[in-house]
Order: sequence, then structure tokens, then C-alpha cells
Amino acid sequence: MNTTIVRNRHTREVAAPPAAISDVLATTGQPGCLVSPTGWPPDMRIRLDGPVVPGSAGGHGGIGYRVESVERGHHLVFRMSPDDSLRGVHRFDLEPLGDGTRVAHRLEGSVAGIARVWWPIVRRFHDAYIEAVFDNIEQAATGTVRRTSRPPHWMRAWNRIDAARQRWTPSRRLTQVAAVTVPAVVAGIGVVHLNWAGGGHWPASSRRDLAEAVIGWSTMPPDWSSGVVGIGLVGGAAGLAATALGGRRLAPRVAGLMTAGLLARGTVFWVIDGLGAPGRYRTLSLALYTPLTLALGIGAAAIVRSSRPQQPAQHPDQQRSLT
Repeated sequence: MNTTIVRNRHTREVAAPPAAISDVLATTGQPGCLVSPTGWPPDMRIRLDGPVVPGSAGGHGGIGYRVESVERGHHLVFRMSPDDSLRGVHRFDLEPLGDGTRVAHRLEGSVAGIARVWWPIVRRFHDAYIEAVFDNIEQAATGTVRRTSRPPHWMRAWNRIDAARQRWTPSRRLTQVAAVTVPAVVAGIGVVHLNWAGGGHWPASSRRDLAEAVIGWSTMPPDWSSGVVGIGLVGGAAGLAATALGGRRLAPRVAGLMTAGLLARGTVFWVIDGLGAPGRYRTLSLALYTPLTLALGIGAAAIVRSSRPQQPAQHPDQQRSLT
């Protein structure tokens, strides 16, 4: 399997002895954790199923890991799950520095599979997250932070959106209706695209009329492109249906991709078409295609959200506004 080697290092000089830093690190993943940064989505709070001792398991975000080694005043090492796309270790090392400590965090491992495509973006989030962790360590150990880190505006905006998404709990009625209607409608749209791939033009009177109605052109794109879209929609519908029925492993991932695609299509094309799409297509897109796509996206999100366990209650510190 192709992999990308990852080596990432952050350091911070803190005016507190190594033992004091270790005492802060000992709260990692515990009730009243002093390490997990505020202003991040709920799933980014570090969780452990026991005290900070070798063997305790947990993680944050989509990454799982176990405590591999801990030595007070020296280091804390986590080993990431070999089943995750990000594998290796991440660790805190403490180096005495006069009356203070140089705190270092190192991430050493590899990224496998499709996650390699996203790693450059994920790394930006990781860098900001670790700096926020350092802020918390410094605040807890010294009572102040000499220079508070601050993520870029676009990252803070994304964190707000992601936090709202995670806290959203769809009603039981919405989930029940979506579980039946969304996979059926998405699959139906997929079958229509497959019909177009085979040369059909339903529900229009001709291929030219179809092209003007669905893309605003005088001719349809290559048949294979309609086939790809059709297969993707039918596959996404199957993933949504399987997720609604309690499927695990692959089904929720497919459903998640389908949800993201529907919401992205609805949002992006609403803007593009509103700025001046051609003729009849613009009217149909703004009145039918885009609202339907967004409605399907919201329904799909309800299916995916209801299939996931609820996040545990947050420590009061984690409920501060996302600034």
C-alpha cells in the first residue's frame, strides 16, 4: 500500500519544571482534562478509557491510539491504531531548560490510502491543534500564556460549522422519513442518469431539449459521464439505505461521501446558477434541482448522524464559544 511518511515537530518553552508539565499531561483524556483545547468541535476532545498509564486507549477526531509509555518529568508516548489511515506515534517530550521546560510534541509515522490526498489540509489543522494544546499546558502549569496561538479565520469558521454539525440531533420523525425517501429518490435519479448514458432523453422530448434543461447547453456531455454520475448515485443510495438499516464499516463511509456530495452540489450550484446560468436551466436549477439536492443532503445527513453514537457530555471548559 502506498504511504506518505509523516514527521511533524512542535516545541514551546514553558516557565515551569518538567514535573509540573507532567502533572498537566496526567489529566489527558480524564474528567477535567487540562490538555484538550477549547474552541474545537466536540470530537476533538481527547478521550481515554482509563488513567494515563500504558494500555489505556482512546483518541480524538477520527484517530485512535493507546498510551504506550509514560515517565513523569520525561515523556508521554501514544501509539496510533494500526487499522487507521494515520499510523505511528505521537509523543510529548520534556527537556529541562534552566528553571523551565522545553515541551516538544512529535508526530512520526505514515499516512496510507486516500488519506494521503487530505494530509496537507489535515496537517494545517494538526499544527493549529497542537499549538492550542501547548497554550493549555502553559496556562495550567504557569497560570498564564505569554503568546496565545490563534488559528486562521477560515479554520475557525470550519470549526464552528463542524461543531454545529456534531451537536445537531435530527428528530426521530425526520430520520424515519429520510431513511425511506432519500435512498429511493437518490437511486431514482441515478437510474435516470444511467438512462441518459444509454442514449435516452426522458423526461425531455429530445436530447437537445434535455441538454438545455439539465446543463444549459445545446448538447449533452459524453454518455460515459452520465454513466459515472448514475453509478455514483446508485452506489450512494445503497450506502445510505445500508446505513439506515444499521450497517457498519463501509456503508457509513459511502453514505458520508454521498451526503457531502449532495450538500456541496446544492450549495455551490445555488451560488453559480444565481450568478447567471443560461436560460431555462437557471430557472429549473434554482426552483427544483438545487432545493431538491439540499433537501436530500439534509435528509442524508440525518441518516448518517443518527447512525453514530452521541458524543459524551463535555467538560464545561469545552463549551466556550468557538472564537
